[in-house]
Amino acid sequence: MRIRPVEPGSDAEAVLAFLQRLEASTGIPALGESKFVDLGGPLGGTGLVAEREEIIAYLHLLWHEPGRDA
Repeated sequence: MRIRPVEPGSDAEAVLAFLQRLEASTGIPALGESKFVDLGGPLGGTGLVAEREEIIAYLHLLWHEPGRDA
């Protein structure tokens, strides 16, 4: 297994496919709405993925400016 940062833009489709498979198997939304919006944004999601031959885990990271409430 390899853990690496999400590649902006190029990983978005694979991460979305993983999240759709996860939701289909559990019946529970994998991410909240704001995180889905971030995933489709200019940074393509900020986080880490774990992969073998395909993505098997996604960790969404949310950064805030210093002094701003999270």
